[in-house]
Amino acid sequence: MLVKLALPALGPLTIAALRYSLGGLLLLPFMKRPFHTLRNLSPGMWGQLLLLGLWSNAIGNGLLYVALRWLPATTISVLLNMVPSAVLLGALLWLKEIPTPLQVLGVVVGLLGGGVFFSSQRFAVHPLGLALIVVSLACFAAFILLSRKIIRQQLVDTLTLTALPLLLGGVVLLPISVVAEGLPSFSPYAWSIVLFMAAVNSALAYMLYNHALKALSALELSTIINLAPVATALIAWPLLGELLDTIQIAGMLVAIAGVTLVVRGGRPERVPA
Repeated sequence: MLVKLALPALGPLTIAALRYSLGGLLLLPFMKRPFHTLRNLSPGMWGQLLLLGLWSNAIGNGLLYVALRWLPATTISVLLNMVPSAVLLGALLWLKEIPTPLQVLGVVVGLLGGGVFFSSQRFAVHPLGLALIVVSLACFAAFILLSRKIIRQQLVDTLTLTALPLLLGGVVLLPISVVAEGLPSFSPYAWSIVLFMAAVNSALAYMLYNHALKALSALELSTIINLAPVATALIAWPLLGELLDTIQIAGMLVAIAGVTLVVRGGRPERVPA
């Protein structure tokens, strides 16, 4: 929602690059002995943290922001409802986190909710915007799975796992945004949005996200995040004038029911590695 409001003044890649770079920088002072921590990270861990930054920040959210030029914010949010399906398969094959039958049912119900949401639309969906969201979806699923793997193995602390991917992803995206969109212009309104997103939607939100992964499985957390369409739709109505009809509201309620089934379905059975 905030990205959509900043787009008239700043390019989508520029917003993503600034948001994540600044979010990572804001967290660095809070790291205990940051230089010692950075120096002792293995090359393999640096590579995994870079992948997290690329998948979630540079590619995943970068493409999502570009897609906002052609797709409504609420539509994108509901399309991302498919992330738990990808996480379900990846967690089963890679993390050996086996869901309960009720959790599988919850994922299916969530997908049905997305289907109901779209059933009332005339599908004026831009093909390029849709393709970008599909790639973004795959990146988000990979990000959740790798984050969960690193946390399960207790390879780095939560602050490091949050700050470095934000910073690495943003720094990689900065030169790309300059080449694609030019140097950012100064707009106090747009920059205030970017700074708010860096502090709240990036630094704070990703810290809470990684902390939650200590107690929740990848499937549980990815499904809970899918409550975002409800919040997006409620905010999009007064801010962007993106109205919802009765069928779309019903679709969101079905999606919420799916989330509830996954969360209430019990802890997934984990097969020892």
